[in-house]
Amino acid sequence: MRYFAYIIHAAVLTLVTSFDVYSSIRNRITFDAVKLKAAPKVTSQQVVVLAPITIPKPAAPAPAPASKAAPKPKSAAIAPAKRLATTSAGSSSSTGPGCYNLLPLNVPQNAIKIGVVANNPYLSYTFVALSSIVKHSKPEEREEPLHFDVIVNELNFYAKKQQDLMLRYSKRMHALYNEDTYKYDIRFMPIPERERECISQFNSYKWPQSIFLKLLFSRIFPYDRYLYLDGDILCVNDIRSLWNVNLGAHCIGACDHGSGEIPIYNGGVQLMDLKQMREYKFADECEELAKSGQREGRGRIVGGKNLYTEEDPVREYTEKHPDFGVFKMDTDRFNMCARFLPRKFWKGDTEAVHKYQWLSNLTIIHYEPYKPWSNNFLREYEDAGRPDCHDLNNPFLKKKWRCNQWALWMWLEHWYKEGWCEFDAVK
Repeated sequence: MRYFAYIIHAAVLTLVTSFDVYSSIRNRITFDAVKLKAAPKVTSQQVVVLAPITIPKPAAPAPAPASKAAPKPKSAAIAPAKRLATTSAGSSSSTGPGCYNLLPLNVPQNAIKIGVVANNPYLSYTFVALSSIVKHSKPEEREEPLHFDVIVNELNFYAKKQQDLMLRYSKRMHALYNEDTYKYDIRFMPIPERERECISQFNSYKWPQSIFLKLLFSRIFPYDRYLYLDGDILCVNDIRSLWNVNLGAHCIGACDHGSGEIPIYNGGVQLMDLKQMREYKFADECEELAKSGQREGRGRIVGGKNLYTEEDPVREYTEKHPDFGVFKMDTDRFNMCARFLPRKFWKGDTEAVHKYQWLSNLTIIHYEPYKPWSNNFLREYEDAGRPDCHDLNNPFLKKKWRCNQWALWMWLEHWYKEGWCEFDAVK
């Protein structure tokens, strides 16, 4: 009888322990489910894959009887979006002559279309630029949606690791700025094969060959107007003021960063009339000019030599066709280098704002040539305890940063507060 009681007691303990373990597992699963529901949703419009993602095919079905035809196995690949058509330049298509039929995403006709080119190490800095544009876009006043083409210069664009990385960027952007509220969408896309082969013939010296890609946009996109931006810019005002610049009969709008009689058009901010560029065969002529780029340029001076870069074909094209070459835009408004800003200018300083009234309409700050992330600045900034950028006399900033500190503070605010710094280690 005593042994029977021991058995009953052991059985009860086992049941109680099992119930506790089950409750613990159930509670943990419920908690994870709640967290999952609270996570921001990412719409299908935010990441558009321009090629199928291959899934392992299932085993072939058993052969059918001889009397019946064998059924065709179903494809295991996800249906692809519309691929880049290999239309030759000059041929006609539904979207206009001499361009690709690249419309996997229904981009509204009135959208503000913006393109950036970046590779993985610079994607996090590029998204600082994109988030600043969305933040200052005034969606309550704006009828036009924003459309971003992020052209990723990576050969493994369709690899799962690369796709996951781009999805992470989209999720963070959505969590910060809901695309329905702020009226925008983002499309990641690779460099088209034909254009990659074309720019591979250019001599880009120490810069990536993708810097020449902007010269060929009229072949890639079927739009009438397009805005190209470098990834090292920051938008501090409504981008519509730049988008609505009247180019007249000119193909391209850019800012002159030269100090002499010969203009040096900076390629970091370019407003393009793609329709005019196709009509005047801008891409074809620039391609021929860039291919012969072994001669000296008139732009960037490195090691005492004038290097031939992507800005030189644009300048030479303008010298050849002054009536429809480059339209000179307001540099102080649309492409202000951080190093040209008055050092003591601070937007919160009433006296400084009154003194520098011409800065009230500033739209684009261009961090060229000094980058907020260059020369280990961010690491040393962290080691110094993130010193206050308001302090113009701070010895760390005086030593490390040679530009306007308000411009630095604006960039760092996006970098840290929006969490793009978390992506810095993801290369």
